Amino acid sequence: MGFFDRDVTNGFDRMFDFDRNRSLDPLEQAMQFEFLDRACRDESEDSDDDEYDEIIDEIEGMDEDEARDFLEREGYDLDEFGF
Repeated sequence: MGFFDRDVTNGFDRMFDFDRNRSLDPLEQAMQFEFLDRACRDESEDSDDDEYDEIIDEIEGMDEDEARDFLEREGYDLDEFGF
Protein backbone atom coordinates (compact mmCIF):
# COMPACT_ATOMS: atom_id res chain seq x y z
CA MET A 1 0.00 0.00 0.00
CA GLY A 2 1.42 3.34 -1.11
CA PHE A 3 1.51 6.59 0.78
CA PHE A 4 -1.48 8.09 -1.06
CA ASP A 5 -3.56 4.91 -1.16
CA ARG A 6 -6.84 4.83 0.75
CA ASP A 7 -8.57 1.75 2.18
CA VAL A 8 -11.80 0.60 0.55
CA THR A 9 -14.54 1.21 3.09
CA ASN A 10 -17.82 0.78 1.20
CA GLY A 11 -19.50 -0.45 -1.95
CA PHE A 12 -18.87 2.79 -3.83
CA ASP A 13 -15.14 2.42 -3.17
CA ARG A 14 -15.29 -1.21 -4.33
CA MET A 15 -16.65 -0.04 -7.70
CA PHE A 16 -13.35 1.74 -8.33
CA ASP A 17 -10.99 -0.82 -6.79
CA PHE A 18 -10.09 -2.21 -10.21
CA ASP A 19 -7.17 -4.35 -9.05
CA ARG A 20 -9.18 -5.67 -6.06
CA ASN A 21 -6.39 -5.05 -3.57
CA ARG A 22 -8.79 -3.43 -1.06
CA SER A 23 -7.20 0.01 -1.43
CA LEU A 24 -7.68 2.83 -3.86
CA ASP A 25 -4.51 4.14 -5.45
CA PRO A 26 -4.38 7.75 -6.72
CA LEU A 27 -5.56 6.76 -10.22
CA GLU A 28 -8.58 4.91 -8.84
CA GLN A 29 -9.35 7.83 -6.53
CA ALA A 30 -9.14 10.24 -9.46
CA MET A 31 -11.53 8.09 -11.47
CA GLN A 32 -13.93 8.02 -8.52
CA PHE A 33 -13.75 11.81 -8.22
CA GLU A 34 -14.30 12.23 -11.99
CA PHE A 35 -17.38 10.00 -11.77
CA LEU A 36 -18.86 12.11 -8.96
CA ASP A 37 -17.98 15.36 -10.72
CA ARG A 38 -19.70 14.30 -13.93
CA ALA A 39 -22.75 13.04 -12.03
CA CYS A 40 -23.11 16.39 -10.26
CA ARG A 41 -22.66 18.34 -13.49
CA ASP A 42 -25.22 16.22 -15.35
CA GLU A 43 -27.72 16.65 -12.54
CA SER A 44 -27.33 20.41 -12.52
CA GLU A 45 -27.76 20.61 -16.31
CA ASP A 46 -31.18 18.99 -15.96
CA SER A 47 -32.42 21.85 -13.83
CA ASP A 48 -35.17 24.29 -14.67
CA ASP A 49 -32.81 26.40 -16.79
CA ASP A 50 -33.98 24.67 -19.98
CA GLU A 51 -37.62 25.38 -19.18
CA TYR A 52 -36.79 28.99 -18.32
CA ASP A 53 -34.96 29.42 -21.65
CA GLU A 54 -37.91 27.96 -23.54
CA ILE A 55 -40.32 30.39 -21.86
CA ILE A 56 -38.02 33.33 -22.67
CA ASP A 57 -37.89 32.22 -26.31
CA GLU A 58 -41.70 31.96 -26.33
CA ILE A 59 -42.34 35.48 -25.01
CA GLU A 60 -39.46 37.16 -26.83
CA GLY A 61 -41.56 38.35 -29.77
CA MET A 62 -44.53 39.45 -27.65
CA ASP A 63 -45.20 42.89 -26.31
CA GLU A 64 -45.28 43.32 -22.54
CA ASP A 65 -49.05 42.85 -22.11
CA GLU A 66 -49.13 39.72 -24.27
CA ALA A 67 -46.17 38.25 -22.40
CA ARG A 68 -47.76 39.00 -19.02
CA ASP A 69 -51.06 37.40 -20.11
CA PHE A 70 -49.23 34.35 -21.45
CA LEU A 71 -47.27 33.86 -18.22
CA GLU A 72 -50.36 34.28 -16.05
CA ARG A 73 -52.33 31.85 -18.21
CA GLU A 74 -49.52 29.27 -17.97
CA GLY A 75 -49.26 29.75 -14.19
CA TYR A 76 -45.74 31.19 -13.99
CA ASP A 77 -44.58 33.69 -11.39
CA LEU A 78 -44.42 37.09 -13.06
CA ASP A 79 -41.68 38.31 -10.69
CA GLU A 80 -39.39 35.55 -11.94
CA PHE A 81 -39.60 37.01 -15.43
CA GLY A 82 -39.29 40.65 -14.39
CA PHE A 83 -42.94 41.74 -14.53
